[in-house]
Amino acid sequence: MHGVHGVPVGGHLEARRPDGSMLGGKVIYKSDHQFGIDLHAVTDALLVVREAPIGSHPPHGTVTAVLSVYGVDSATFDDVAARWSMWWQAAGVPAAAFR
Repeated sequence: MHGVHGVPVGGHLEARRPDGSMLGGKVIYKSDHQFGIDLHAVTDALLVVREAPIGSHPPHGTVTAVLSVYGVDSATFDDVAARWSMWWQAAGVPAAAFR
């Protein structure tokens, strides 16, 4: 998601997750410290990412991500949750911080 800042609203982006699967979507809004992406993957989803800059949360800043899925059955939800959990764990985020 590092390149999202260079993608205009309405533009598309994609990235490879640690499990090798591709993730892509359309940037639907951006502000100085937040952006939203309409994701197209296992199911349609909305990813909202908020970044708190270093100055407000030293020494590295913070990132908060909210993934909303809708209209999915339990098995699909469990699959989506497992994929995102794997991604966050690979990024070094403690398990208690997500889900």
